[in-house]
Amino acid sequence: FDVNIYYHDLITLPEARATALGVTRVPLERLLSESDIVTIHVPLTPLTRDLIDATAIARMKRTALLVNTARGGIVNEEALVAALRSGALNAAALDVFEHEPPPKDHPLFALPNVIVTPHVSAGTRDAFATKLDFVFQNLEAFFDGRPLEHQVDYAEEMAAQKK
Repeated sequence: FDVNIYYHDLITLPEARATALGVTRVPLERLLSESDIVTIHVPLTPLTRDLIDATAIARMKRTALLVNTARGGIVNEEALVAALRSGALNAAALDVFEHEPPPKDHPLFALPNVIVTPHVSAGTRDAFATKLDFVFQNLEAFFDGRPLEHQVDYAEEMAAQKK
């Protein structure tokens, strides 16, 4: 697509992997301020709760699209509604909400610049097949007495980043 792809994560990809994927790790502030589309792909933890709040949204381009298919609670919904109503943010696409199911009168449902889906966006056939492969590889490793191959200790990674 001839675009720059930025990512921000506690875990830095090995340089060869980042090059192969064509991605560049940047600080969150830069990612927000330079991206036309921001997609969220993190677990909900104390560190990521309200990661995208009013301050983060204010850093984004007015023309940007925010996509959250990760977890509700990562994006502060009140701040998102205010930004979408005022034009401070162009649009949003959401598959998750702070409270699920969301109430029928949720303010995001009334906005013309919002697309919502019922928490199924990550459920692709390929994603499911990949997850199953990881599960069976980990089961084999467990029963063979080997370390698990597919795991991330987010608590350990967050603690390391705070140092």
